[in-house]
Amino acid sequence: MKTYKFECRVISPLFMAGANDQEPEIRPASIKGVLRWWFRTLYGAELYSKFSEHTKVIGELQKKEFEIFGSTSGKSSFILNISKVRIEKDVFDKNVLSAYAGYGLDGTRNKLPRKYIKSAGTFELNIVFLKDNEEKEKYVLASLSLLSAFGNMGAKGNRGFGSIKLNPSEKYSYFENTPAEPEIRKYHEKLLAEIYRDFGIKKPEVYPKFPVISPAYFTFRYYSADALNNVNNVITKFGKELRRFRENRQEKGSRPNTFHSYAYHAVKPQDTDIADDNIFGLPHNFAFSDRSKAEVKIKAGGDEKKYERRASPVKFKVSEHNGKIYPGLVIFESHFLPDNAKIFAVHNGKKNVLKTPEFSRAEEFMNHLSGVFR
Repeated sequence: MKTYKFECRVISPLFMAGANDQEPEIRPASIKGVLRWWFRTLYGAELYSKFSEHTKVIGELQKKEFEIFGSTSGKSSFILNISKVRIEKDVFDKNVLSAYAGYGLDGTRNKLPRKYIKSAGTFELNIVFLKDNEEKEKYVLASLSLLSAFGNMGAKGNRGFGSIKLNPSEKYSYFENTPAEPEIRKYHEKLLAEIYRDFGIKKPEVYPKFPVISPAYFTFRYYSADALNNVNNVITKFGKELRRFRENRQEKGSRPNTFHSYAYHAVKPQDTDIADDNIFGLPHNFAFSDRSKAEVKIKAGGDEKKYERRASPVKFKVSEHNGKIYPGLVIFESHFLPDNAKIFAVHNGKKNVLKTPEFSRAEEFMNHLSGVFR
């Protein structure tokens, strides 16, 4: 058996808890689930570099995923456990953290505000492989490095919450104890170049069906946050800018302090089928001043009551590098909708079929943030 140890530091507020009491805790199962997702982006990119058939890619990916992470009929190749937990907890307060970025965390009439693990908490992450296998260890370490560099954990991970930095107990592949690169952009470019080389990843010949770290379909950009004092301010600033970016202040009848979405005409009058802000994730609920409500959601298959979620391929990340905080944005470009799926805007019983949103809208937001964080 071989063990890899990492000291983990919570960079941004982490909303991770058990399903029953919602009491914040560091959950191995949750971390393993996120790690599994990043493995798919890695091995999927490798497979798309070899095959142009989606069914072949998905079949091979599932086979390798089960070998490494286990399935209902087989054990995982490794055990992930947590030790030396030193954390502090707090309760979501929209006066401290962005209510827009943390929508749904501030509580409702029936639910109390969510508790979270505060920034600067630490814990030790141990990965124990049950049998020595260099190939499986390589995939897990590379996936873990991608999670640390570009990913988040827990609720609202796409909005900057739950960023974790992993420092290895010794030098492992794809990790360095003391990053030599002074710039975070160069450090992560170096990491990606190393992974691309080791796994033979190149731009695929076909448009990927799911998020992968393939060149041309995986984009990241980091910004400066020198003017902001702490991580909470960074996420609050991001939330405000996301809302401002999605507001249509040119709409006739707009009122101050009221959110006016660019999707309005696709949802209520239903006189257009374009609503590119859907690229920021679905379903999306609307409430209007006439007390009517509407939903934009994805429907796939023949079940009228079955709707699917679509997490945003746009992910806000807060990183720490050489003692400084860097906000960043990550975009995965792939098929936005599952096969035979459609986007519907439903208002007062009427359905409006909407076009698949353009990724150019996500790129516009990435460029928008360049003028915000200085």
